[in-house]
Amino acid sequence: MGVLRQWRERLLLRRIRSGDRQAAEQLVDEHYQNVYRWLLHLCRHREHAADLTQETFVQVWDGLDGFRGQASLKTWIHRVAYHTYLRTQRNPAPEPQPLSEVPDVPGPDIAEVALTRHLVHEALARLPEKQRDVVVLHYLHGLTAAEVAGVLEIPTGTVLSRLHASRAKLCELLSDESSSSKQEVQADVAQE
Repeated sequence: MGVLRQWRERLLLRRIRSGDRQAAEQLVDEHYQNVYRWLLHLCRHREHAADLTQETFVQVWDGLDGFRGQASLKTWIHRVAYHTYLRTQRNPAPEPQPLSEVPDVPGPDIAEVALTRHLVHEALARLPEKQRDVVVLHYLHGLTAAEVAGVLEIPTGTVLSRLHASRAKLCELLSDESSSSKQEVQADVAQE
């Protein structure tokens, strides 16, 4: 973690601990969307992810005095979110919902983007959960390998290994999916 980022986080924490409401709102504003997307990835249900995100920030607020700064604030908040999610696994969660709707807008560029997004989501869904989690945290949430290791509480070497294996598997899956999707589109066009 960079020195400037550490200094900024310490200042923000001091302001929050002194009762500065704007600093508390800033903390939530900076991290809410990333936490929500992480939890949505984990539980695959929008309302459940929103509830878990709210619960995460309640836990963050309650645990803020215990935050020692050994990890970045971002890593610590993601870890709190992950543990909040794990606690809910003891209770049945709502049924998963599709995470992306294809926009109903004509045009080849939008259709290509929608198809690519669909193929990537399908390929991610087919990865083993442990590989999928590191991919989402690293590539979609921008955490470093060390930060991912902190969130998931596993060694950094394990994160790197899972990233390597998942990249190879994603390439394979996307290559297979892309070929079959193009063949389906060509067959549909030939029938018209």
